[in-house]
Amino acid sequence: MKVVSQLNSAVSLPGRSGIVADLEEALQDYFDVRHAITTSSPAPPPCTPPTGPPVSGSATR
Repeated sequence: MKVVSQLNSAVSLPGRSGIVADLEEALQDYFDVRHAITTSSPAPPPCTPPTGPPVSGSATR
């Protein structure tokens, strides 16, 4: 439910606040470490198979 409420207020969080701070603190406790850093990056584009006839010499026998 925390994630849904966070999405209603902001998708991107600059700094360490809200649900990001909660997650990082939980990770610190779980791994028993002094610091935890979470990052995010966009998902890569989906792979698309090549189209058209096979290139000469690439067919399997």
